[in-house]
Amino acid sequence: MSDPDGQVVVQAVDWTLVERYRFGSRTADYLLCRRCGVYIGAVCETAAGPRAVVNTLCLHDRAAFTQEAVRPDYDGETTDRRLARRAANWMPAVMHDLG
Repeated sequence: MSDPDGQVVVQAVDWTLVERYRFGSRTADYLLCRRCGVYIGAVCETAAGPRAVVNTLCLHDRAAFTQEAVRPDYDGETTDRRLARRAANWMPAVMHDLG
């Protein structure tokens, strides 16, 4: 889920419980819970600043998100186009340590 007009604050009490994984393009950090393995979301640096998307299925209020998931295919997308798309479509992001 993303709202380019909104903002997401990603926070953790203990960041050692959050695994950062990068796929082959190495353009974003995919955040995974080290305890249960759930995909939390992804963050990346863009020319417009940090941007993120969130997996609504990991939220306490996930029932509030009723829109059907879109599954686009980005095969063949260049790194520049990928970062530009994320800058335009992903949410501005702030990362916090609550520990």
